[in-house]
Amino acid sequence: MSFVRLRAVSALLILAAAACADATRPVTKQPVASVAVVATTRSFLVGDTLRLSARALAADGSLLERRSVSWSSSNPDVLQVSSTGLVTAVAPGAAVIRATIEGKTGSVDIAVSVTPVARVAIVETSISLARGGTHTLVAAALDAHGRPLDGRLITWRSGNAGIVEVDAGGHLTARKEGDTKVFAESEGKADSVQVVVTPPSVGSVVITPGAMLLRVGGTRQLTATVLDTNGDTLHDRAVTWSVVNRSAAGITTSGLLWGIAPGYVTISATCEGKTFAVAATIENGEADVLDYDLLYYRNTSEAWGEIMVLGTSGSAAPVRINAGNVSRMPTASPDGQRIAFAVSMKELGTDAQIDDIYAVDRNGMNMKRLTSEPGVDAEPAWSPKGDRIAYRHLDAVTGRSAIWIMDADGANKVKLTEALESAYSVGSPSWSPDGNRIAFSTVSRNGTTSAIWTMNADGSNQQQRTSSVDGFDMEPTWSAGGTQIGFSRIFAGDRDIAVLTLSSGSVQRISLPGAQWHPAWSPDGGHIAYWQPAGPTVTGIYTMRADGSNVRIHTLDPSWGGGFNPTWIRRP
Repeated sequence: MSFVRLRAVSALLILAAAACADATRPVTKQPVASVAVVATTRSFLVGDTLRLSARALAADGSLLERRSVSWSSSNPDVLQVSSTGLVTAVAPGAAVIRATIEGKTGSVDIAVSVTPVARVAIVETSISLARGGTHTLVAAALDAHGRPLDGRLITWRSGNAGIVEVDAGGHLTARKEGDTKVFAESEGKADSVQVVVTPPSVGSVVITPGAMLLRVGGTRQLTATVLDTNGDTLHDRAVTWSVVNRSAAGITTSGLLWGIAPGYVTISATCEGKTFAVAATIENGEADVLDYDLLYYRNTSEAWGEIMVLGTSGSAAPVRINAGNVSRMPTASPDGQRIAFAVSMKELGTDAQIDDIYAVDRNGMNMKRLTSEPGVDAEPAWSPKGDRIAYRHLDAVTGRSAIWIMDADGANKVKLTEALESAYSVGSPSWSPDGNRIAFSTVSRNGTTSAIWTMNADGSNQQQRTSSVDGFDMEPTWSAGGTQIGFSRIFAGDRDIAVLTLSSGSVQRISLPGAQWHPAWSPDGGHIAYWQPAGPTVTGIYTMRADGSNVRIHTLDPSWGGGFNPTWIRRP
């Protein structure tokens, strides 16, 4: 090898060795001398967001790449910042956003102000209200992007408060017919809605007086009050009058009722599709003088059963007996001083069902429970001698019913109709005037037939007295002489009172308009009390002579609540 080539190779080896020596020497990373935070704006509105950036700078001011940044806010309640530098304006105020890189920190001061209201929007564009009607409007304050702004005060005003009033909460009240605008305003921005007020619609019609008694040839001016859906009176509305049973009464277009012949009528007043009806009884002559008062029960919206006494000598309102509000089917002692009745209720504390017979003095004192056996006790009937009470008992185990009697104080209970209970459901006991016999009704187990029976007061000599192929016989009541039994019979779907003459077995139907229930012969034998519907939603307590004449309604005022199951009670 020549000297020249040898020298060249040596030089290359020296260079290679030098290169290897440089590769193993550590590279020095430039330290961060300062941090600069870059923000395109320092004025934010609530809800705004902005991505910030942070620059790491060397001592000579050169930019250092790929350095990790840590972000923080001096007041997160005003400005929040994410780990990537995304800033969100939360509330008005000021905050300092800091960026830290390798121990060096840079910052920027940012102010946050309230977002201005760009527009106000009411949900409805137009509404229609009946006079007297109300409605609540809803409006929102929005920013320039259509986003709702919370906490902004919205004020309301009406273009014509005489037509529509509006309060601070946007609640409208329609005052009179017409139309106007209602405005919602916030921070100088406003929206409006057109409101049209129309005449109110009819909610109901009320006729006064209510159920009434009218003599043949007599007249009575009726008044129809038209109410809107809010219960306010509407004036100048056309009312149409009509009468069911025109053979008994007529009525003019102005509501003047006149009696034509004895009977029942239903008078209706109709306005714009709403109808109200009341019942009237047309009778001959003067009302009979009755020596006894009426005892019955009524139901109200607050009470399932209240015991009432209604005088028959005038038009005074009935008197409520202090016997609770779950009491039904009253019966009076012969002297009228004590009342037995059926109670159906849940026992306080245990929630156990109670269906028993109780008794109370007429003045509401001295309440006593007379039965407490398992089952249902109802339909009590006080004997004419005052010493015993007959009643219907439904056995809780067998589901069969029978007539029982007990002493007036609840002692010495005896079943009387055990022989019948396998074939019949037995009920509605009624004492003969001498207290020696009991009439009752039976319904066959298959529910297809019903009949009136009699038996001795000790349960002997049980005899079926009626048989009906087209209806049911039930609810017997004795005449004063004990020779006849009145009862309720369904005649081909029409319920009427019928009278059985025991000696001949003949049955005479007393045909009256409507459906008559639960007859009760007066102690003097002259009249029969009963109940029947007296209008679309109310029942009435009626009396008639034993031959069906001189029908009279006694629950004249609908506010008295009508009634059921009348019987007689001696006047004090």
